[in-house]
Amino acid sequence: MGGLGKTTLAKNVYDNKKVVERFVCRAWITVSQSFKMEMVLQNMIKKFYKAMKEPIPGGMDAMDEISLIGLPKKYLEDKSVDDRGRIRRCKVHDLMREIILKKAELSFCHFLGDEDSSINGKFRRVSVQKGTNTIAVETINRNAQIRSLLLFDMDAVPMLLTSISFTNFKLLKVLDFEDAPLYSVTEDLGNLFHLRYLSLRGTKVKMLPKSIGKLQNLQTLDLKHSPVDALPVEITKLKKLRHILAYSYQLNTEGRFLTASGVHIGEGIGSMLDLQKLCYVEANNGRGLIEELGKLRQLRRLGILNLMEEDGPSMCASMKYLQSLVIFSKDDGIPNLQFNLAHRWRCLLGFACSKT
Repeated sequence: MGGLGKTTLAKNVYDNKKVVERFVCRAWITVSQSFKMEMVLQNMIKKFYKAMKEPIPGGMDAMDEISLIGLPKKYLEDKSVDDRGRIRRCKVHDLMREIILKKAELSFCHFLGDEDSSINGKFRRVSVQKGTNTIAVETINRNAQIRSLLLFDMDAVPMLLTSISFTNFKLLKVLDFEDAPLYSVTEDLGNLFHLRYLSLRGTKVKMLPKSIGKLQNLQTLDLKHSPVDALPVEITKLKKLRHILAYSYQLNTEGRFLTASGVHIGEGIGSMLDLQKLCYVEANNGRGLIEELGKLRQLRRLGILNLMEEDGPSMCASMKYLQSLVIFSKDDGIPNLQFNLAHRWRCLLGFACSKT
């Protein structure tokens, strides 16, 4: 389509007075059909610096495309910076926008459903919402770069779990099985070294595999409303674990609260120094558990079940950093327990004490 005057038209726009007034600096660049992005960036940057009468950075001719992209950031439009001088948001010129989009080829999340069960291109997050097939499962299995796997389709879960090996997803960080018809978790769960979030909420899983102790980067374990009633001793190996959510409620036909249940935790929980939230734990181990919990200086929220009145004083003495406390007790001395604890922890943001 040569000879139509496109270059002349573009040059007239470039030199237009109104356009010139809108920009601090400009660069006129000629690009051929077979161009190299590095050369285009080098040419553009040189003209920017020349227009601003600033010295051209040394070694620019040896820089790669990624390094060159960072140089013209001072010419971004409408920059807003924080108190440290860092750019928080900005508008960019069209050319820079195209370069950024080219570098952001990874899809944020790929959705699998009835209308689209195929997977094309690169992606790091997969959301299974409706329906799936063997081809989709095989494709998921081949994509080792997946970081998050979210399952929302109940019918698809059994097929996925019997066909997918956790060994293939060593980079996975989020695994959410909430309300899935899942009855067990295999030992290869321990291969997910980078996993940070694991949810078995509302599943039928009754026991966690011992390999969970290998998840050294796990930060959140969600077992709400699942049949899990005890945590394996290997759980104490998870030094980065911050949140253990493990409780369920029983309601009557009118929707009123009847009772609550939590999990049993053995010795060693006192070594999990990053733990911030523990809801709910059974206090059947008595003062041994209270002493272990007293070592957790980061613990801010605690839910405890079956606490006896005689354990109240030791609990008050050892746990000084709590902000929220929920207690369920079968002890007839709960009024005294409630008074003693409330009197000791006046600074608590939330406090509840109930009889089950």
